[in-house]
Amino acid sequence: MARKRRHQRRTSQIMFLILSILVVISLAIGYLLTALPPPSPPTPTPFPTLTPEAFLAPLIASLA
Repeated sequence: MARKRRHQRRTSQIMFLILSILVVISLAIGYLLTALPPPSPPTPTPFPTLTPEAFLAPLIASLA
């Protein structure tokens, strides 16, 4: 009975397979990044309003 020979890949075939997989993965990641909605712009925080009472209250408390 004839034995089946095991098919051995050449180095060029392995490199071609690895590069093909990398190209497919990069295309999939690129598609996902373009399909995602853009991030929402950050909401600005209001500028703190300082009143004279809020500024002077700690000074007055330290003197008393």
